[in-house]
Amino acid sequence: MEHDHNTDYTDFGFKSVKSKLKTGLVSDLFSRVSNQYDVMNDAMSLGIHRVWKNLFVD
Repeated sequence: MEHDHNTDYTDFGFKSVKSKLKTGLVSDLFSRVSNQYDVMNDAMSLGIHRVWKNLFVD
């Protein structure tokens, strides 16, 4: 991908995006996945993340 040398780019996943757009892209991504975040953590950690959260809260 060729870039305009006057514009800063940064990584976003597996692609390069204009730096000034990254905050909005991250916000949009989080908005789409936030309601499933704990379910995903349960699956990935086999529920251990809930034990960690309870230990840190205590």
